[in-house]
Amino acid sequence: MQTSRVIAAACVLAAALVSCAGSKPQSGPAWNEPEPEHQSGYDPLTKPVTLSAAPPPETLGEVKIDLEWLECATDGECVVVETECCRYMAVNKAHFGDARTALPYSSCDMLCPTNIMTRCVDGRCTAAAP
Repeated sequence: MQTSRVIAAACVLAAALVSCAGSKPQSGPAWNEPEPEHQSGYDPLTKPVTLSAAPPPETLGEVKIDLEWLECATDGECVVVETECCRYMAVNKAHFGDARTALPYSSCDMLCPTNIMTRCVDGRCTAAAP
């Protein structure tokens, strides 16, 4: 009994969809047709495109790093700073702010690994390669 009600409801719904489909005229162009206001002046590319090399980015000049930023006694004192796209430098946590203001920022940090290990090796903070 329940199955017949479900089948009947599905038939009524299908009939309603079929009777509504195509009953209204289309108000504009189809999805794959250009809009009329954009048809004028359209000039498709028919020839190869020639690319030219972009000028190299400006150099920031010399960055002065205080060796005190790198000094450490334990691994826990070190933290990593991303200086260029996926290039890292390990510094002492106490000098993180100084290093961050002096070193250039990276523009692609979302693409780089984030779990960079740091160690204190011979009294200097070092970053392990990812």
